[in-house]
Amino acid sequence: MARSAAIPLAFGGIASILIISGIQGESIAEVLKGEFGSEKGKPFPDPAFAYFDGKPIASWILPILVYARAHGWKGTVTSGYRTSEEQQRIYNSGVKPAAQPGTSNHERTKFPGGAVDVTEARELSEILANSPYRGQLSWAGNKDPVHFSHPEGGTY
Repeated sequence: MARSAAIPLAFGGIASILIISGIQGESIAEVLKGEFGSEKGKPFPDPAFAYFDGKPIASWILPILVYARAHGWKGTVTSGYRTSEEQQRIYNSGVKPAAQPGTSNHERTKFPGGAVDVTEARELSEILANSPYRGQLSWAGNKDPVHFSHPEGGTY
């Protein structure tokens, strides 16, 4: 039997309600697997940020990931928003691919900037391809197999 639940989310100080429908046999908490919206129940430190799986992300990405989780995505966010210092550390470590600091979508929060790295990337990509969010958050595929961002001008 399908159930619906309203989940309050905050975006830029504006309260929004996300309706998740069609979840069968599991509670909303089981489907969402964790805290959403603010870090450990604290108010948003900055309206450009939200938290998913305990990681800071651009707030415009939150409803997309909540949708994906509610529609079967079992992965997690391993990286979202990064400070310039965090991006510099990653770049200096030699991890490939890694954008030069100041050029990474991970360092931005205003749409179309923002990015997430995830587990179960193929599954997320398949869910988003058939969703209302198609084309808003796209998988980089073989170029960066864990990375999703908005494809500005066809690039990531």
